[in-house]
Amino acid sequence: MPRLARGVIAAVAAVAAGTWLAGCGAQLGGGAFVDSHGTWRGAGTVDLRIVQMRGSGPVLGVHVPVAFESADRPFVLRAAVLEMGTHLRGPGPLALELLYDFGLGGPVARSYRGAGVYFGGAAALLLRVAGDADWRAVFATAFLDVDLVLTARVGGWLAPARTNDWITGEGSAELAVRFTFGSDLFSTQHWNEGS
Repeated sequence: MPRLARGVIAAVAAVAAGTWLAGCGAQLGGGAFVDSHGTWRGAGTVDLRIVQMRGSGPVLGVHVPVAFESADRPFVLRAAVLEMGTHLRGPGPLALELLYDFGLGGPVARSYRGAGVYFGGAAALLLRVAGDADWRAVFATAFLDVDLVLTARVGGWLAPARTNDWITGEGSAELAVRFTFGSDLFSTQHWNEGS
């Protein structure tokens, strides 16, 4: 079996395990990206997340910006960014995620010949619009939560060799909808506490 196929199978298995062991989220959105040269561009974003449900805890995910280029090339994959950090449960339907980013590719508003390296960070404010199973102390075989996510992201790209600008700053403001799937089937929580 080719290495790529084994890698894809391993990634799908990890996401599937994350769905049952914690919560697995898929996030779709878009935003405005600007680089340190003042160039603006709109882009779509696709994110996958594994989060600890029923409270604050770690978060791990992948962030993929897709640039809107032209009629000939309407969608161009710009980068793949690994994100890790913490998910902080706030009052009521609010939550905050603080993330460190590391990725490969290039800025949304500029094209590199080769792959650059990205270092940055992000803060995301989440507003729950549907679902409350992870807030209630009741066993749930499976559940779905829906959040609106507003993200501010800032970082820098180290360009590949033989590029005029060896570092390019990039920032973005993004709005997305996250669908988080979870289950208590493998939870270690004791559901009969207090009864």
